[in-house]
Amino acid sequence: MSMRKIQAITLRKIAISMFAVGNRLEGRLLRLKGDGSISSIIVSSTLIGAIFSYFWESESPTSWYMQNGYPRTLLVIYCLGFSSIVSLVGLLLVVKYKPSEYLETTPNIKDPVSKMLNVFLFLFGICVVVYELINTIIDIQCYNEVYNLPNSGNYMISTFGRAIEATFAFLQMIVIVQISEKRFRRKTAIYYFISNILLTDVAMWFFTLFRIMYGYVSTLPANLTMTSTTVEMCYWNSSIRSNILQPMNGILIPVQQEYSLICICILINMFPVYYSPRPTATDRDSIQYNDQTMESFSTEGSISSDIREGRYKSPKSQMVKRILISLFSILMFLPAGLVLTMRGFQYSVHLETEWECCAIIPILVLICLTFRGFYAIRTEISSINDNRIIGNLLNNDVLFVMSSAGQYACEVLILSYSLYTQGQTYMYLRSLKSVLQIIHVFYQTIFVLILKRLPCNVYKKIHGILLSLLISNLILWCFNEILAFNMSSDGDDAHYVGTDWPTVRQALFSLVCFYRFQAFVCLYRMCRL
Repeated sequence: MSMRKIQAITLRKIAISMFAVGNRLEGRLLRLKGDGSISSIIVSSTLIGAIFSYFWESESPTSWYMQNGYPRTLLVIYCLGFSSIVSLVGLLLVVKYKPSEYLETTPNIKDPVSKMLNVFLFLFGICVVVYELINTIIDIQCYNEVYNLPNSGNYMISTFGRAIEATFAFLQMIVIVQISEKRFRRKTAIYYFISNILLTDVAMWFFTLFRIMYGYVSTLPANLTMTSTTVEMCYWNSSIRSNILQPMNGILIPVQQEYSLICICILINMFPVYYSPRPTATDRDSIQYNDQTMESFSTEGSISSDIREGRYKSPKSQMVKRILISLFSILMFLPAGLVLTMRGFQYSVHLETEWECCAIIPILVLICLTFRGFYAIRTEISSINDNRIIGNLLNNDVLFVMSSAGQYACEVLILSYSLYTQGQTYMYLRSLKSVLQIIHVFYQTIFVLILKRLPCNVYKKIHGILLSLLISNLILWCFNEILAFNMSSDGDDAHYVGTDWPTVRQALFSLVCFYRFQAFVCLYRMCRL
């Protein structure tokens, strides 16, 4: 055998080993055939990198309108949305007509947070559809007004694109709710269907992130107002945008970003390579998924032990306790919510001092609750077991620690900025708030990581603390999304930090929001077990 032939065979084996994850033997020659898992990931990752670079350049303040980059960016989004609609229909067809070929025969494992995520997905999906429909109406109105002017066709392109985005958001919401608990086999078609949909969601998340980052959501940048044509200004001068869409942007734009993020998390968990083995009855203390069989084991055992120890309470008293804890957690953030709402009005003052005071109080309470939780589980820490975690994206310790590091970095930068510009009272309060935030996030992260490795019966002992932390992280998630949107149009701090601060700030706030959402999901799972 010649050296060239040996090299060709070696290269072929290397290629097969790279692309044949979950490989199987087929044919008389027993050749390895890959399932497409690695190739689909490589293709999607390459396209995600290319789209990120393209969006970064095309949406910069110097090229978005000047170089006509925005219509081309929309065209990329629309093409991805159309291809993802085809992929969603393909997933529905294979689930309905070929379940034996594409679905696993083992029973589905139900995650206790799956229904909660589906509820968020439904609510956010409806908001995205409403947002796109309102923009469609504005585009049609502007096209009718300027149809005889140059570049008026961009509004017609935008109209069709908005319709594609609304269709994709609605169809994706329906499909994910129906098939999120299905277990797919390792098939090339499945990998490419999911990868294509995932690519579109990542692109839409990038698109929304950059729009918030560069401040294009609320108003047209000042340096482009004087040079924009009548066609371009029609959208910004529309009465529908000013009276209806503009007041809702502070909610709809963050919701659109979080809708894409939730879809990304769910779709990644749908990949067959992410499946964990089904838990057995002997692992009932370590259950992270709440199917009926395992729930009956853990529930009956915990109730009987509570009766023996005299700690069992009636469902009515438990419900009253949960309602009181929920009301306390909501009222704790009520002053901060009122101040944040008042700051959103154009005719109101900034209320910086009041905002910092109202934001410090809940953080102090959360620190005390976390310390109380550590005290309650002090005798249970010896039963930590690292094998109790079923890893998926929203239950991943590495991502949880990384997102908490984003919170630390954000608070450190805010603390440095506050110390650099001190002289006003609210700057000292902001510095104190940043220090308390760092303490709270540090101890809450350790607390959650320890709880994930403890038996489920421990969660019932501290259910009130978990419920309060759960609601608090949900509220902080919403607050951070609104703050990130409101800060996108505030350029005062760029004078001290630098021109790259809006980019860094938005990236860090994305990690902060993801940390709060991931903490909310982990705590919700513990409250349900």
